[in-house]
Amino acid sequence: MGYRRRPYFVLSGLLGVVPMLFISLKSKMQLVFAILTLTAGNVAVAVADVTVDPCLAQNSITCPSRAADMQSLCALRYSFGGFV
Repeated sequence: MGYRRRPYFVLSGLLGVVPMLFISLKSKMQLVFAILTLTAGNVAVAVADVTVDPCLAQNSITCPSRAADMQSLCALRYSFGGFV
């Protein structure tokens, strides 16, 4: 349908936000539910990371002189996202 990777970005964003809202809003949570929500949040980060890698590879082929800069930028955004 021409969307390519957009649905994966949207899905991973929702999959990441919803569990983190549950963790932040619920003060007392069962251990199993907490583990499941943290796992869902980590899966969301992994899906986004795996989806960004082909974009980086495609752009590196298009503009090889900027490949190292794009990799550094992706590593920076991953680290910043983990910090936030």
